[in-house]
Amino acid sequence: DSVVPTTSFHLTAGTVSATDSTIIAITLSVNDTNAIKANRYLARPTTFTFQTTQTQTLVVSLNCRLTTAGVLALDTAGNPANPVSPSLNVTTYFPDTTSPSITYAFLDLALGQLTLSFSEVVSE
Repeated sequence: DSVVPTTSFHLTAGTVSATDSTIIAITLSVNDTNAIKANRYLARPTTFTFQTTQTQTLVVSLNCRLTTAGVLALDTAGNPANPVSPSLNVTTYFPDTTSPSITYAFLDLALGQLTLSFSEVVSE
């Protein structure tokens, strides 16, 4: 069994839904989204297979949990929401299925170097 390192990321920016509701939608900033995508151990499904004498069970564990610090939301009377502690499993996950595209290309023949810029974080 492989062990997934513990990792976390604190959101730095974004847009929070402004309507009174039991649901809060947070639209992540581009920088936060790219930082999460760049972290190979955060928000990645991990598959484990367990074999017994009679059955084989496939378990997919998502290394993504939610914790809150400070006041995340207030109710309509101004009472702060209780913090999520220690953490809450993310129950619905939509992986990134959009392929990155090249947004800029620069060729320097003097240096023999091609520089490419992508629409999102890419790995080597």
